[in-house]
Amino acid sequence: MKPDGSYDFTTLPAGYANKSIAEHAKFWAQKRVPDSWVKFRDITQYWLAKGVDGFRYDMAEMVPVEFWSYLNSQIKQVNPDAFLLAEVYDPTKYRDYINLGKMDYLYDKVGFYDSLKGVMQGTEPASVITNAQHQVADIEQHMLHFLENHDEQRIASPEFAGSSEKRQARHGGLCTYKPFTYFALLWPRSRRRRQRKHGVWSRLLALLSSIMRGCQHTKGG
Repeated sequence: MKPDGSYDFTTLPAGYANKSIAEHAKFWAQKRVPDSWVKFRDITQYWLAKGVDGFRYDMAEMVPVEFWSYLNSQIKQVNPDAFLLAEVYDPTKYRDYINLGKMDYLYDKVGFYDSLKGVMQGTEPASVITNAQHQVADIEQHMLHFLENHDEQRIASPEFAGSSEKRQARHGGLCTYKPFTYFALLWPRSRRRRQRKHGVWSRLLALLSSIMRGCQHTKGG
């Protein structure tokens, strides 16, 4: 956007929330876009050519959906199966960034995660989780659940639940949506701990196994 609040790009016409990736790509092929957009496109195309098959966008809601429509339609033209995950924490914008911005998944932080945290801490009734799920029922296939990531408190921390064991019982509740295991949090940071990487792999495999058992139990009733 320009300092006066006007746009330096073409806005998407009405009805484009229902248009396909190919139609979005065709729309932008006929438009002049800001030079920075082209540079970001070239960066993603470079990594796609290297075999990268997904991108995570930090604070995507601070960038207009038109940019994401342009960028993501370019990515999907090269790799239709590319995984596109974004941070959008304003629930009123979820559908725009999914349908117009062509995101595959959004972090379900404000609804599901915050509700689950309250339940685990004993400050909220379990019904808040149901309410959060109902609010995104029409886009649930695009909402990504997580128990921990680099922005939030660890479950084992005193400020959250005080015990990592409490997360095991919560995996089953993730299975109606896409569960997310954040590998980076399990990888050791110090050189001394990196020497014990096999132990880390064991813990990771144990965590994945618990998720699968929880999913199977949930699906089995």
